Amino acid sequence: MSLTDCTVARNLAEDNPDLPEAGQYYYRGGGIYLGGGSLSVVSSTVVENEVNGNLAIFSNKPNMGGGGIAATIGDAHVVENMSIQHSIVLGNKLGGAANDVFSGTVLNFYSYGYNLFGVLDFSQLLVPVPLWLDLNRKHYPKLGDRDGVQISDGVAVEHAQHHDSVLSAGTDAGQPAVLWYPPSGSALGQIPASVYTVTTYAAGYTGSGAPTDDFLNQVLKQVRTKYGATLGDDFGSSFGDMTGTTFYGPVRTWPSNSANAPWIAFWRNLDTAIGDQIGTAKLGEDFWGSFSNGAVGNEIFTSNPAVHAIQRSVYDQRGAARNRVLADIGAIEH
Repeated sequence: MSLTDCTVARNLAEDNPDLPEAGQYYYRGGGIYLGGGSLSVVSSTVVENEVNGNLAIFSNKPNMGGGGIAATIGDAHVVENMSIQHSIVLGNKLGGAANDVFSGTVLNFYSYGYNLFGVLDFSQLLVPVPLWLDLNRKHYPKLGDRDGVQISDGVAVEHAQHHDSVLSAGTDAGQPAVLWYPPSGSALGQIPASVYTVTTYAAGYTGSGAPTDDFLNQVLKQVRTKYGATLGDDFGSSFGDMTGTTFYGPVRTWPSNSANAPWIAFWRNLDTAIGDQIGTAKLGEDFWGSFSNGAVGNEIFTSNPAVHAIQRSVYDQRGAARNRVLADIGAIEH
């Protein structure tokens, strides 16, 4: 699914009172929900959407996620990539709390720059794996990206434009439906007219599945090298010697293979230990791009950078030309 120059606002995902709950139940994606395939959001505004429901945990996974944008979780779904560029995703709520993007278990989350986000939740993203060059899944942040942004710093909610006759069935049910919001604050005058480039890194290594695999030790060493000033020179010492904690596969069912449980646990525990100290992505593009190709401990590391040429949208949602030196982020030019 691809959205360009769109406003997605004030939608509501919640229980249907005419359908009784039976077994497992899910509440995800107040504005946009990705149940399979891939999602691309370009020059769009996704704001003031909500998800309400009863929080529960099924198979160690939350049944709720993504007040604004969400992807599904689970081995039974083919959820590939989520990419966002030049967009505003702010002021969305999950159970009343701020929550804008929920990556679910997509293979890769891509930013191509100049996005304004509130809360990004990567907690359920698939952990890195050495095969298929899938160590790096969080291609964020990129040029012009910001998170932790308040809605008032992206859109002028008080100046929202409404339809003359269509009524909303969402968070403001019965009121005229929102058509668009003027940009404000940090959304104004950001995106250059010229093409710019974004580099993404696909990375992997050979040597997994063996008792001599010490790649996780090398990961901790690289974390200390790159982020020691923030995390501490002894960061990761509590993990001990990770030699032999490795990835086994198989291709289609590796998340449910019990042999991979220690590997998965390492990455979840590492994210917890890092916390918010080095940014929302934790170990993302900047980290995996800092490795050099070749021998890393007992393994051979391979990084395959790709350079993407990014150009801004020509017109906004209303058909107005984006012809200023610096265009606005989101669906509307002021």
